[in-house]
Amino acid sequence: MVATARVPVSSSGTRAGDDVAVGTVATDAALRPERLTSGRFPTGPGQALVASDRAAALGVRVGDEIVVGRAGDTVTARVVGLTRSADDAALLTWPDLARLRGDTLVSAVVVGGGATPADVRAAGLPDRAGVTSAEDFLQHRAQELTRGVDAVSAVLLGFAAVALFVSVLVIANTFSVLLAQRQRELALLRCVGASRQQVRRSVRTEALVIGMGASTLALAVGTGLGHLIVTVVHAVAPGAPVGEAHVAPAWAVGGWVLGVLVTLLASVVPSRRTTRIEPLAALRPLGAVDPRTVAGAGRIGLGLVLAAGGTALLALAAVVHSLPVMLLGGFASFGGLLALGPVVVPACIRAVAAPLGRLGGAPTRLAAANACRHPRRTAATAASLLVGTTLVTGLVVGSASVRGSVVGAMDHDHPVDAVLSSSRPLAPEVAERVRGIDGVVGAAPVRGTTARAAGLGEVTVLGAPGGSLARGAPAYARPAAGTAYVSPALLNEMADQRRIRLVRDGRAVTLRAEPAPGVDGVYVASAELDRLGGASTRAVWVRGSDGRSDADDVVAALGSVARASGADLSESLSDRAYVLLQLDVVLYTVVGLLSIALVIALLGIANTLGLSVLERGREHALLRALGLTRGQLRRMLAAEAVLLAVVTGAIGIAVGAAYASVGVAAVIAPAVPDTGVHVVVPVGQLGLVLLLALVAGLAACLLPARRAARTAPAAGLALE
Repeated sequence: MVATARVPVSSSGTRAGDDVAVGTVATDAALRPERLTSGRFPTGPGQALVASDRAAALGVRVGDEIVVGRAGDTVTARVVGLTRSADDAALLTWPDLARLRGDTLVSAVVVGGGATPADVRAAGLPDRAGVTSAEDFLQHRAQELTRGVDAVSAVLLGFAAVALFVSVLVIANTFSVLLAQRQRELALLRCVGASRQQVRRSVRTEALVIGMGASTLALAVGTGLGHLIVTVVHAVAPGAPVGEAHVAPAWAVGGWVLGVLVTLLASVVPSRRTTRIEPLAALRPLGAVDPRTVAGAGRIGLGLVLAAGGTALLALAAVVHSLPVMLLGGFASFGGLLALGPVVVPACIRAVAAPLGRLGGAPTRLAAANACRHPRRTAATAASLLVGTTLVTGLVVGSASVRGSVVGAMDHDHPVDAVLSSSRPLAPEVAERVRGIDGVVGAAPVRGTTARAAGLGEVTVLGAPGGSLARGAPAYARPAAGTAYVSPALLNEMADQRRIRLVRDGRAVTLRAEPAPGVDGVYVASAELDRLGGASTRAVWVRGSDGRSDADDVVAALGSVARASGADLSESLSDRAYVLLQLDVVLYTVVGLLSIALVIALLGIANTLGLSVLERGREHALLRALGLTRGQLRRMLAAEAVLLAVVTGAIGIAVGAAYASVGVAAVIAPAVPDTGVHVVVPVGQLGLVLLLALVAGLAACLLPARRAARTAPAAGLALE
């Protein structure tokens, strides 16, 4: 039986809550998805599993007893094991959970032993019940959880599309460089009678052969890596929920065909440009390429229109909070930036190289000139890296901003990480014991008393210790004179929600009532608390560290102190740690996937630089003959690669941060109107992105620079 009940759970008088999720655990090992952290699985009624975090809060260990259910309808079970289950606080066998008749909801019945759906139907079922196989059931539950969308596949396909787009840019740029190097050869073919169509067909046939070979190799390597990853996961973590590796034939064929088509498409523009070569070009000596070459006026005009229109749409999206408008503006403005690349990227390289040229000398100035000599090639090489750095930066800035907004919302709802409270006075050493817990950065005793309030009966009245321990500086941390900060639960029960009258032993104070989310009881200024009299330590506020300790261990230690002192513990540390962990997992996963696009882009830079070294062999030999040393030649090529990588990375960081700012204003801000949201720019992480671009640029030039430096000047001048 797969069933759930939401009932009170307690142990030794300590209550975990009045609405705690309790589920079922199978006695058949083949039907159990849970993973133990200690103890064993239940074998029959009267035995239970408890989630590790709830066990810590209750002070429950293996061998202790828990009471589940409401008065008159309870179950007492002995804890035989602890589990990492995040859905249910406790797990009982079906006979025990069935005793909680009024609170139990059965959602499914799982049948083992090789039974088929037909066998189960023959056993007799209610009219409303349906029977499905385990595979169909799991697929249906996955669709329910994702609202009919295979989210994992969608995310992976999205990143595959980004990597594919970057690959197209790299392949197209490589073909452009290769065909530029073979200009004399292709022109000679035209001289001896080859038509334009024949030259174009030869280039595209070459692309087809390369695409088929590369796709076959990629399919084999990818399949092997997939099997290797699954094997390693099974060996390292045998209990990990990872199935067997397999490749669907349709996906394999589709991937192979897509690889071939992408290679063909990437060769279209370079092959068309090749057919424009006049036969007489073969009879002329190769001249230097004009460094003043820029993109055509039409391309620049289109880029300006797209950039201006996209920027206007992004500004509109930030005002009207529209996601479709933001996406349209992003695509348009980024398309405009790519169109303007032959103008923007060389201009930025010149601007950066001007001051560096005085420091790096002639090699740096030559590197800047080489990088700007072919603006279209430079822009095409930079485009792939620009896509990757823009996406990574947008994700990092957006995630940091979302994290900040989530933390702000949690601070607003739960300003105090944990509170130990009691209706009786607490001993002074309780706060000292709390301060000694590893992971606690501060603890302060809170004075309080009890008083009667109209319509509420007896309530706990507290005087806050100040705002140093509270997150977000809530108003009730430093109560103003004449004001009472009341928890929302009490405020909703008051007939007059504007004022509250507190009476104790004939002493009365009337205060203005203000809501105080995230607290229990009533908080007043110290003067009003003294006027009521009888104040003593009734609570301890606790501030936990941010990410420097395990929240479960801190909660467990606080629970021990609370039980020993007869206090109740309410905390938000575990929820805070869980939410932040999920945000970090998402960030690291997406950054890891986007890194594939960055790796492809950096390989493109290395490939282009290597081909350009072959193309400029005579030029390098001439520089060597004029006195340029091998070290200076290597520095020149290194500076060229670093300039391209760093400038492109800086542009991508600036554009990505701008896109993330618009995304925060358009999408995130409307979701948190109470706490607001601000754009957070993690300078350290973005600096790391730029540093990686610099290191990658240096790595990309190692082999080409070594090859160029090893070529003797005489041999280089003899190259045709």
